[in-house]
Amino acid sequence: MACAPREVQAPEPVALPVAAAPSTIADAEKLDTRSLDRETQRDFNGALDDAKQALTIRERLLPPDDVAIGRSLLRIARVYWMMGNYPELDNASSRALTALEAKLGPDAVDVARALFLRGSVILHERRYRDASPLFDRALAIFEKANGVDVDLFETICNTAVVAHGNSEYQRAITIYQRSLDFGQKRFGAESWRLGWPYGGIGEAYRMMGDYTRARTNLECAVALHEQAPYVRYLSVSLNNLANLHYTVFRDYEKAEQLYRRAIEISESIYGTDDINTGQEYMNLASMLMAKGDFDNGEPLYKKGLDIFERKLGADHKDYVFQVNHLTQLRMRKP
Repeated sequence: MACAPREVQAPEPVALPVAAAPSTIADAEKLDTRSLDRETQRDFNGALDDAKQALTIRERLLPPDDVAIGRSLLRIARVYWMMGNYPELDNASSRALTALEAKLGPDAVDVARALFLRGSVILHERRYRDASPLFDRALAIFEKANGVDVDLFETICNTAVVAHGNSEYQRAITIYQRSLDFGQKRFGAESWRLGWPYGGIGEAYRMMGDYTRARTNLECAVALHEQAPYVRYLSVSLNNLANLHYTVFRDYEKAEQLYRRAIEISESIYGTDDINTGQEYMNLASMLMAKGDFDNGEPLYKKGLDIFERKLGADHKDYVFQVNHLTQLRMRKP
């Protein structure tokens, strides 16, 4: 297993001038190009501004059903996905899917990309069964297309996430292994992208009780995601490795260090009122209470639980699980 990271340097920002008052279709195309370049440079706010300007131009100059408007919406949705801004992604991906499917039909690659982004919103809400058919449709399209390696890889990974969310851990491992084999061939054995399947495999092994394999894969995921251009991947890997140190090895000091780093990243990306951040609050809180620190742990757990109730609903299985877990933790309170 090759997962020793190589140090990578962020690219130097490149000035890409655009006319002072962009107003033509050619200007919109230049803005699209600059948006992609800024995304590569990790300037997501700049990428989003350019993509929105391009959409404004096209909406003013083109018929409302023109495919270029749908593709502009898709570009905006992709940036929102990169930023982890799921409320805005929800609207943009829905509009993109409606526009592109109406113009291109159900089997176009851009439709598959919109399906992936719609599925990602639903997956973020932990509605696994609702997300599954969207990823299945996208996967079927990407498997027949050329030049979509990243799209295919990401869609396979999210299909595995759905299986894991449905507690089908062995199936999740099988799907993640497919994405890992594909990614190694297409991106290289040391690509940061492989942190996703390594982390998913490790978390599935943790749930199945194979802690040696879990640790190997989770540590590899963290090492690879340390060099990823998007830190949200790193926050997931840190949190999963922290879970292992807390629940299996009882190394509370190491677990707390990893949890707090993951929370810092998630708060910076998603904010303090998001499902991902709420989960990490409860994970850290659970560990604090397990070692007897109820004064700090219980309020933090309630904070995460409140997020789950508002975002998922009181009937969601993940909310019910967390309520029951808090009850069990309170039984240990002196």
